[in-house]
Amino acid sequence: MGSEMCIRDSCSGAQVSLENQFPTPLLEPIPINAGIVLNEKLLGYNHNEEIQGSGKFNIHIGSAQRNMFSRLGEGLFNNYTVLEQLAGNDNVDAILLPEIMQMQMALPRQTRSEYFEVWMRYRFHFYDNQANLLGSWDLPAYGKANQNDYRGDEAGIKAAALSACRDAMAFFSLNFQSESVAARWACLLYTSDAADDSLRV
Repeated sequence: MGSEMCIRDSCSGAQVSLENQFPTPLLEPIPINAGIVLNEKLLGYNHNEEIQGSGKFNIHIGSAQRNMFSRLGEGLFNNYTVLEQLAGNDNVDAILLPEIMQMQMALPRQTRSEYFEVWMRYRFHFYDNQANLLGSWDLPAYGKANQNDYRGDEAGIKAAALSACRDAMAFFSLNFQSESVAARWACLLYTSDAADDSLRV
């Protein structure tokens, strides 16, 4: 009740949960069956920050990750399976494990601008289907929301955080096959599948 009063009166911080639907990227799918690990650490990720004069902020960014990576899987791969933990799995061709390494936020009154802002840094780990690490890729993301479009800190921060998630999706999708680690991961698996097919002929 106390935190609800603070949000209503704009006196102290905000509790923000990011349950939202994301669009599916419109791409030519990569011909592999990918396992995407959405573990408790990712799904439970919270950013907690106290800003002097503004109160305590808790952003449950993890609540958006399942839908976000499900949409990525649908758009990027021929098929995908959500996995709860990293382990060898003969039912998939390869495994992708995303994690959130860092998150920062800023209020308009901090930066003397009109925008709520959120910065994030993801790290994507690429494994073969026996959970052998092939490489990792750090990916930055940024989102902002104009304070004139939202009423209060809670709505503004939520919009900026969702914008950062969409930015991460777009950057990952558009740069996946040109980023060296990701491209080698996909190419290695595609080449391996083609070799297996030729042996069966």
